[in-house]
Amino acid sequence: MIIVDVFNHLHEKDREYFRTSRERRLGMSLEQAGAHLTSRISGFQESLELLRITITAQPFLGGDEPDYGDYIAFSGFMWARSVSPFKVLQDQDPVALWRRRLLERFDVARNSPGYDT
Repeated sequence: MIIVDVFNHLHEKDREYFRTSRERRLGMSLEQAGAHLTSRISGFQESLELLRITITAQPFLGGDEPDYGDYIAFSGFMWARSVSPFKVLQDQDPVALWRRRLLERFDVARNSPGYDT
C-alpha cells in the first residue's frame, strides 16, 4: 500500500534499482501497485483481526508485558510510520492503542522521525 512512499524516501542513487526490481517482481509500475489505497485498506484491516482480538483481551501479545511477538509485529508499523503519511489505523482501533502503548515504552521509538499515523 505504501510502496510509492517508500520510493519517495529513498536516496536518489537507490531509486532506479528499487523501481526496476520491484516493478519486475510486481509485474506493474510502483504507481499502479500503490494505487487505490482506500479500497485496499479493508483487506489490511481484516488481516489484523487476530492481533486485534488478542490485544483486546490483554495489553500485549506477550500478556501483561510485551515480548518478541509484540516487537516483531510492531516493527512493521514503525517502518511504515517512518516513510508514509498514510493512516493505516483509526485512532481508537485496538491495534492503534497497542501501538501507542509500545511507542510510549521507548523514547527512541516515540521520538524517531515519522508521520503521525
